[in-house]
Formats: sequence, structure tokens, C-alpha cells
Amino acid sequence: MSGSLTPTPDYQKEKEELRPFGELLERKDLVYHGVGVDLIALYGIAEHGLSSAADQEERLGYVNSNTTKELTKTGSDLVSVAETPVRKLPNVAFVTYIEGSAVSFAIDPANCSMVQPPDRGFYDEAFIKGAVMEDVVGVVINDDTADQRVADQPVVSRNVSPDVVAQKAQNVFNFLVRNLDPHLANYQEELDALAGELAHITSERLAATFGMISDADRNKIALVDEWLRDKITKALETKYGTEDLTVLDLVRRTFPSRRLYVNEHTDVTPYQEDVLFDTLALDGDPIGYTKWDGAPGNPSAAKMRQAWRRRSLRQDL
Repeated sequence: MSGSLTPTPDYQKEKEELRPFGELLERKDLVYHGVGVDLIALYGIAEHGLSSAADQEERLGYVNSNTTKELTKTGSDLVSVAETPVRKLPNVAFVTYIEGSAVSFAIDPANCSMVQPPDRGFYDEAFIKGAVMEDVVGVVINDDTADQRVADQPVVSRNVSPDVVAQKAQNVFNFLVRNLDPHLANYQEELDALAGELAHITSERLAATFGMISDADRNKIALVDEWLRDKITKALETKYGTEDLTVLDLVRRTFPSRRLYVNEHTDVTPYQEDVLFDTLALDGDPIGYTKWDGAPGNPSAAKMRQAWRRRSLRQDL
């Protein structure tokens, strides 16, 4: 894909030049999008910026998603992002998708048409209509995984819905063949056999089992993951001359013009939605996290957000 990938001669010097994540978090106008060590996403963002599902499907013929199309929160023409944490406001989206992500992007949404619908999944979740590289003010690398090998990172065994694993594996394999090592195409039959063992895991079956799968199926997914990581090792050896490419190596080579930040997990503490809504008052009465639908543990967060936004708008008048 991108011809901008360049060798990095002084690895230790670059590590010393990593800036603390706290510098970015001081800017409350930024939003974040985490991708982990998803090679398709990393290379795609380097070439095209952050793209919506609709844009991906038009350009690639498929959507690089870890969930079924019906369940993806990004919708067809939006990209989900987490807002910068603000003290005493819920930050569950940030903590869930950014704080633990191996690689995340800090984005200035000024030119990205950001929206924050009331039925979003989290209080601090918003959506943008994609972003070009000029909108990316920095790439954040998790300190826990920066020095780990790319080939050791999970591909489909973590954070990928079981019914999507087979297609995700094929997409990753196609990417490796097309962009890193064409000779890997000789392994297609092996992948077909492994993916065939997962054909019975469908969205309908997962709905019937509340998303649960058997240990046997979990082991089959682990085998697919191990197989993919072996092919990634071969591809990195072919492309970069080393199978020990680290996450930091990969990010620096893929985003040579972006400033890099390291998340050492010292700046953000979790703050839940229920804490906010159990203490806030709406029209003189406490909101209460379970008030809106009468089902403890299953509140209608969208209703709470709508009500709170209406109250906030009235206060601003």
C-alpha cells in the first residue's frame, strides 16, 4: 500500500522522543479512535485517513469491522470516537476503547462534522464523518505493548465477534498477500480449512446463546489466530527484513510525519455513568440510574442523556 514506509535508524532515540499522553489530554477539544494493532486499519488510515463503513465498502468491497454489519455502532457513514475525559463526567468510552488500545489516534474534530446523538452507546461517545491525516494531531501508543512484537498481538481471538472471525481472517490474509508478501497466497487452502471449522458460528446462533460459544469453538478461533500470526511473521520478514518488528517500529514506519505519544496510564481514572446520574438532579429530583425504565441494571441511558441535554440547553438560554 503506502510507499511512505521508511526504515528507522535510531530506535532508542525515537523512544526517547515519545511525548507523554498527558500533553494531549490537556486539550479538551480532541477526540480519539482506537484500532489496536489492526494492520488493515493502520495501513488504511495512513493512506486514506479514518473512513466510515460506507467509504470502506466502496473502496475495499468490504468493511473492516470486528462485529456484524447489523451491530456496528459506527453506522454506515460515521466513525465512532471517544471524547477527551473531563473530571467528574463519565469516560467509559475512553476507558474502554482508548485507554487499553495498543494504538489510538488523537483527532482534531474541527473539520470532521462531529455529532453526538442522544442514543449513542456511551456518554462520552461521539461520531465524526471520517478524518484526513491532517486532522490527526498525534498517534498514541500503549506503553504496555510498544516494545512487543507485532506478530505476538492477537488478531481475531480478542475483541472480534465469533461470527465475524472467518471473514476477518480472510480480510487480514488478503491484505498480507496484496501488500506485504504475495507468496503467502499459497496458504489459502489452509485458511479455508480452518475457517470451515467456524462456519456453524452464525449471528443467529449467537443470538440464541446470548453470545456464548463452547470451549471447542474458542479453541478453533485460537488456532485461526495462531495461524494468522504465523503468516504475519512471514510477511513482516519479507517486507521489513525482520520478524521481530515491534508495535512502535510499525507505527513509526507507517506514520513517519505524525508526532507519537506514549500512554503510561497515569492520567485517566474510570468514572461511570451511574455515578453521574445517581447524583445529578433533573427538575429538582435526582435522576437515578435505574429510574427511566424501572429495570435495575438495565437503564435507558438514551433517555437520561436526552433529558440531561434538554436541561443543559435550558440553563444555557
